[in-house]
Order: sequence, then structure tokens, then C-alpha cells
Amino acid sequence: MIILRPAVLEDAALIFPWRNHPQVRQFFFTPEPLNFEDHCAWFERSLLLQDRVMLIAIFSGEAIGFLRFDRKDQAAEIDIYLDPSRHGQGLGSSVLSAGLSWAKAYLLGLNLLTAKVVAANKTSQRIFEKNGFQLSHRAPSYLEYSLNLETSA
Repeated sequence: MIILRPAVLEDAALIFPWRNHPQVRQFFFTPEPLNFEDHCAWFERSLLLQDRVMLIAIFSGEAIGFLRFDRKDQAAEIDIYLDPSRHGQGLGSSVLSAGLSWAKAYLLGLNLLTAKVVAANKTSQRIFEKNGFQLSHRAPSYLEYSLNLETSA
């Protein structure tokens, strides 16, 4: 079972190696490696944003993933990634499913979730599709998925 908890400042050091790992970075829109100080500054600023929620996914007592919701009115864009040592274990879909349940419970008034996935990231595409997201836009470098929370199960 996946448990989600709010991210705290100390989590910046936890997720830095995940965000900077080549297997993860290759699917970021800016794939260049991160600087730790810049990452920490981004993380601290992000924690203060009223329209951003960052969560840590826990499985069997261990932090395994990160979710971010960037809200604008009744919609939010979701971003998700896992600890690279957990890739290939089938946990991505479970983390996303837990994130959807969390959003429905705590992001009141939210009725649409979107996600942008780098076109080459077939695994993320499958995870979003498995969780009910529909392809809503295709660009040369990315695909955009959406999920209407009012009509989803």
C-alpha cells in the first residue's frame, strides 16, 4: 500500500539524487544535470507556493517517489517520478493511483488533472493511461494527458 505525506524541506536532499539520475533526467523537459544548491532553492520556493503541492510516496516504510500538483483554478498538472532503484517494480501506477485518490480528497474543487509526458517516455504513457488519463494533445516532443475527476471512478 502506498502512503502519501506532504514533502518537507529535508526531502530536498532525499529527492535530489532521484531528480538528477540519468534514467530520470532523460525524461525531463530540461535533461541537463542539476546543481544541488539550485535544486534546494527550487524546493524551498516550491514549498511556499500556495498553488503547488508536493508529496512523498512511501511504500513499506521507505520513500520511493515524488508527486507534484501545480494547481490553476479547477485544474492541476501532475508530475510524478520514482526513486530510480524502484524502476521496473510496477510501483509507478500505484503511486499515481494514490496521488489521484489524494487529489480527490484534498484538492477541493479540482475537476481536471493534466500531465505532460516526454514523447519517448513510454513507461509514463502506459502508467497514465492505466490510471484513466486520455491523450488530449500531441506535440513533437511531448504528449499531454488529461483526466476529468468528475467522471472518473
